[in-house]
Amino acid sequence: MRIRIFINCILLLLPIYEVNAKIDIQENVKNFTLDLAIKTAFDNSHDLTKVKLDKLKSDYQVTEAWGSAIFPKISGQVDYRRAIEKSVIVIETPFFSGQFPAGTDNTITSSINLSQPLLSGSAFFAVRIAENYAAINDLAVSDFKSKLIYNVKQAFYGVLIAKEVYNLTLLNKKRAEDNYHDTEIMYKQGLVSDYDAIRAKVQSDNLTPIVIQTENTLRIAKNHLKLLMGLDVKEEIDIEGNLQDADSGSYVLDNTIEDALKSNSLLQQLELQHNFKKILSD
Repeated sequence: MRIRIFINCILLLLPIYEVNAKIDIQENVKNFTLDLAIKTAFDNSHDLTKVKLDKLKSDYQVTEAWGSAIFPKISGQVDYRRAIEKSVIVIETPFFSGQFPAGTDNTITSSINLSQPLLSGSAFFAVRIAENYAAINDLAVSDFKSKLIYNVKQAFYGVLIAKEVYNLTLLNKKRAEDNYHDTEIMYKQGLVSDYDAIRAKVQSDNLTPIVIQTENTLRIAKNHLKLLMGLDVKEEIDIEGNLQDADSGSYVLDNTIEDALKSNSLLQQLELQHNFKKILSD
């Protein structure tokens, strides 16, 4: 009797435990919009940080090149000496003799040097090289950001598509199960044949591996998006958006190609690298 009461208590508490578990899972899930996903990728990307540091380094090199070529150099030096024991001058004459201390206890000497470099072609040559290198790194940052935005958008909408396909598969699975349930009832009442009942059962069972496949596809798509955002693969995420947000737009092909050639940072980098080699050869 006691065992039956204990089992009944467990069965009563089990739904409450499942509800609490679902609530905990939902609270741990982080929701991401497209803008938040891109911002998170920018904040967590180590490669982007490295490119930015290279750009900062090249900017300092430009400042250093201009300083070496134009601005004067000022340097100073201070020297302090403490005499532990003063030196002594000994004087011996027929009239008198004695020792006389020489020097001081503390000695401080200071100097200031000012130099102005002469304007020369080699100095401005170094400045041109530094500025060209800085421009290349500036475009490298812009190019990396553009690629990262493109990859995040592609992964984000990939998750949206996988999510829509998974939900559609679940809906088809539920309809097939409901159809099988209704067919089974009608079969027991003699309203349908054995063939109809078996066909409904097969249709429902055939959708099970498709549901598993679409669920795996959704998980892989989310993991890819997590990697781009710099998140742990084990972290649970969900996305907010719909496929209608992807504005396809209407563009004139000739204008699009022309604009792409003008604004393509990779082509601009290649042009600067060509100029850089030309400067070195000249």
